[in-house]
Amino acid sequence: MGKRVRAGLIIGAISACLLLILWAGDLFVRLRLQLNDVYFLNTPVTDHIVLIAIDDDSLSAYGRTPVEWSRSLFADLVQILGEAKTRVVAFDILFAQATPDDEQFAEAMRAARAGEGRTRFMMPIVGVERASGSANGGIRFEQVLRPTDTLTDAVDYFGFVNVFADADEKVRRQPSSVEAGIESGYSFGMTAFLAYLRIPSAAVSQVITRGDNMLTIASEHHIPVDDLGFWRQNFFTPSDDESGFTTVSFQDVLNGTVDPALFEDKIVMVGLMNSVNAPDERATPLQISMAGVEIHAHALETLLQGVTLTEQTRISEALTIILLCIVSSLVYVRLRWYWMLPLAFALVAVWAIFAFVTFSTAHILINLFHPFLALTLPLIGNTGWQITSEINRRRSAEHWLGIIQRQKELLETVLGGSPTGIVVLDRFGCFNSANRAFTEAFAFTKPMLANKHFIQLMQDAAVPDEARQKLSEGIQQFQPFRMEFKHQSKTFMVDAATLPSDERWVIIFHDVSVLAELSDIKTHMIRMLSHDLKNPLASVIGFSELLITGVTGDSLADGQRKFVEHIRRAANSMLMIINETLSMEQLRSGRMRKRPLDLAEQIQEVSRMQESDAEQREQIFTLDLEEGVPPVMGDAFQLSQAITNLISNALKYTQDGGTVTVRLRRVEAWAHIEIEDNGYGMSETAQANLFKEFFRAEATAHIKGTGLGLSLVKAITEAHGGQVKFKSVEGKGSTFTLELPLALEGVAV
Repeated sequence: MGKRVRAGLIIGAISACLLLILWAGDLFVRLRLQLNDVYFLNTPVTDHIVLIAIDDDSLSAYGRTPVEWSRSLFADLVQILGEAKTRVVAFDILFAQATPDDEQFAEAMRAARAGEGRTRFMMPIVGVERASGSANGGIRFEQVLRPTDTLTDAVDYFGFVNVFADADEKVRRQPSSVEAGIESGYSFGMTAFLAYLRIPSAAVSQVITRGDNMLTIASEHHIPVDDLGFWRQNFFTPSDDESGFTTVSFQDVLNGTVDPALFEDKIVMVGLMNSVNAPDERATPLQISMAGVEIHAHALETLLQGVTLTEQTRISEALTIILLCIVSSLVYVRLRWYWMLPLAFALVAVWAIFAFVTFSTAHILINLFHPFLALTLPLIGNTGWQITSEINRRRSAEHWLGIIQRQKELLETVLGGSPTGIVVLDRFGCFNSANRAFTEAFAFTKPMLANKHFIQLMQDAAVPDEARQKLSEGIQQFQPFRMEFKHQSKTFMVDAATLPSDERWVIIFHDVSVLAELSDIKTHMIRMLSHDLKNPLASVIGFSELLITGVTGDSLADGQRKFVEHIRRAANSMLMIINETLSMEQLRSGRMRKRPLDLAEQIQEVSRMQESDAEQREQIFTLDLEEGVPPVMGDAFQLSQAITNLISNALKYTQDGGTVTVRLRRVEAWAHIEIEDNGYGMSETAQANLFKEFFRAEATAHIKGTGLGLSLVKAITEAHGGQVKFKSVEGKGSTFTLELPLALEGVAV
């Protein structure tokens, strides 16, 4: 898991924990409720409801409060509505005090009910001194206020007009079932809906059933409720808008200025509204205050349209907060801080669209406040994390930059003061930079180095052609190489290394003039000593052979002959050491006379000199030479010496009666010479040190040898551009292979 993903998960988890604490503690509940009010947009209503407003004009005409009015006024209103065949008349006025006109009012209602429209009437009851929740999960009051007995006998339905505000004093919910003493009933709006459905009041308890957070009316209408029986009503277009509820003045109805046909088959709700001194106005989500009768009208309209609202469950809210925190944090953490803010706005907009679509289609109120925080709080956390990380990165970068700068200065000081010449080239050999030792060694100035190829610089410095050719070939191959060349009075050892990541060369020029001079002195001394030793040794060997063969005429006794034979063998061994030492020096000096050579002829010539030793030890000595193997470019004497050493070793380190086979094969552009024996073989320890000068394996230390043979073979082979390979199993034998490059086609022997 990457560092950014881990940081995103941690920030998302911390944000989710903080928001869950706010959410569980109902902190900022007012803000949460008010933010959800954006759902309540102006929405058209049906034409089933007509409001008769006891407004300022009506109060001016009939008295300061409807309770003081003559009940005959209401009787006249009922008569008008009955003749208009009104479906339901709901009075949101508490007629709690008896008056002489109550009987006239009651008779008017009975007459309207018996009329052609079969008008139903309902009046309010008011719960007083709210008690704890009822056993059925609803609202309970200690007592109620009811209409007078005369009116009670004439009314069909009674509904509780008590409204309940949320923490921000706005009305959003309606109670369903309400208990008061030994009585029970339903909210005013729900009761008006039952009256509209023409469900008799005596049958209400039979048609309403309650399940888990759900009320069902007549098996058709389903109303979601909470644990206390409250249900979420919807709110529609304000009543003062021309597209809202049809509203007429009480006075206008009585004066006959309102067409009675307006009330036919309608639900008419009568109550105090559009008055400056209305005592029961409450705040609503529509950002306007409404009278009680208006709120009940909106509740009834909610039931008529079947758009009761469902709140998001607590579990759903918690999961939404957690999910949005984690997902948004994982998204933010992948962006730079200046892209986070636009993305946050986009995510908030997408979530708002989702919430509004859900509200419009499923009538579910999705909490907006906490999800918006869940989309923005991780933004703050991730921005802070990125700023902190950026500050730490910059501090770290400055720290390491300071270290690098100091190291660079130290390196420049070291390289600048180095007595060894150092030059840096690009991939193709063009000059980049060089230290002072290099420029002084070849007498360069900075203008002379600019924009030049390295080989051109070597030519300007009059470096020999052969050395320039080797340098050019090495640079073209882009492989590390080492070489030595002389320039004027100095000798340089060149070490060239590649920097693949930067595609550059670093070439170091070591001034080894003193060492070269010492090497020349050593070589001269070795040659001089070897020459001075070879002449006496030749005399010793020659006279020893004369004594052994008896050419002098004097015969030697057996003991004397044995001593002379020892002298001859010792002299031959010394001569072999001298010859091999001279060969090694010749190789190191690089002096070779290369010409096209037929390896088959070389092998046959060497083998003829070894056949007598093989016959003497009864060994099977076999040549297996492939015909048509092209020639190689080489020094005849040195290659013969290498092949001789390998065949001689094979015969020497193979038991009497053993087998030695020499093969010659062509493998692509290489000539392979294999010398295989079934002799003593070598241990792994011996194989690791096989080509070291003067090394002798302990297991075969009794066999005479100088320890220079194989190191000489390796040096000769590599000087010819080839390599030596071997495989050996102790007690089973060894196989040595010389791989030599074939000469170019067309070269004749």
